[in-house]
Amino acid sequence: MGMSTYAEGIIPADDKYKKMFHIFSECKSVGIEAPKAVMDFFGGEEPCEAGVVVRLTEVNKFTTECSEGLTLDVDKIPENVRTIRFVNLY
Repeated sequence: MGMSTYAEGIIPADDKYKKMFHIFSECKSVGIEAPKAVMDFFGGEEPCEAGVVVRLTEVNKFTTECSEGLTLDVDKIPENVRTIRFVNLY
């Protein structure tokens, strides 16, 4: 089985994000679909409580004789990203 690794940036939740997340969560808890405006705000995806998740595309994979990993160009990370998450998929 192979493994795939990528990086995501997290832009912290602002007040609008928190309000939209609250609406989404309340709708989910009672088993109804969130309003279109809320779903559009989250790009049709289920939101992350931490904030907006963006895929970091300026990541290069590297492989050596004994290891493999990612190289991330920090100058190309969006300015408002405050957290970087590395994801391994199996």
